[in-house]
Amino acid sequence: MTAIGHPMTEAQWRALQNEFNDWTDKYLSHVPHLIVDGKPGKLTRSRIMRIKWYLGYSLHRNPWLTREFLNRMRNPHTAGYFPKGMLGTGKARRREQRRAFVSERFKATVAPGVTTFDGRPCAVWLAKILQRVRDEGNWKGGLNSGWRSPAYSTSLCYQRCGAPSCSGTCAGASSNHSGTYYPRGAVDVSDYYTFGAECRRLGIGIHNGLGAQDPVHFSVAGN
Repeated sequence: MTAIGHPMTEAQWRALQNEFNDWTDKYLSHVPHLIVDGKPGKLTRSRIMRIKWYLGYSLHRNPWLTREFLNRMRNPHTAGYFPKGMLGTGKARRREQRRAFVSERFKATVAPGVTTFDGRPCAVWLAKILQRVRDEGNWKGGLNSGWRSPAYSTSLCYQRCGAPSCSGTCAGASSNHSGTYYPRGAVDVSDYYTFGAECRRLGIGIHNGLGAQDPVHFSVAGN
C-alpha cells in the first residue's frame, strides 16, 4: 500500500503510526489510537483513509501512501492542497460551514419561491401544505429543516463525504431541499408519524419515501 518509491521498514511504519496517533489526537474526536506495531494492517489502512476523508480526498480515496498525502497531512492548513471551497481539515471546514449557513439562511428568506415557516426557510408551496396540516388540528409538530441554498447543500456534501466533487447520491447538492430559482422542495418535520398520517388522510401529495433511513423527511417525490 505504499506508493512513495520504496518499501518501508518496520521502524518507519512505527514512526508513521505514532504520527497518525498524534494527528488523531489533534483532529479526530473519539477515535482510538492505533497499536504501534510497525505492521501496516487493516486498522492502519483504515486510519489512512479516514485522515484522507478529513483532508478532502474524494470518495475514491485509497490507503496508499504518497508524498502528496504525507505533505498534506503534515501541513493541513496550506491552502494550495485543497480544492476551491475546501478549508483544510474537517474542523476548519465545519467552522466555515456554520458561518456560511447563517448568511445563506438569511438569503434564503428573500429567494424566489421561498418563504419562512416556523422561522425557517421553506418553499412557498410546501409552507402552504404544512400550514394546512397544522390547521386541521392533529399535527402538533413543526418544521425542522426546509429549503437549503445550493451553496449550503454543497457544504453538506463536503461534511458527509469530504469529496471535492459530488456523486449525486447523498442529501447534499442532489437533495430536494435545494433549487436555484424555483425550489423543488422537501422538508424535515418533527412528530413525523402524525404528519405522515395526516397527509395520507387529507390526500396531500407529499410523503416519505425513505422510511427508517430518514423518517423525518417528506417531499412530493418522497426522496
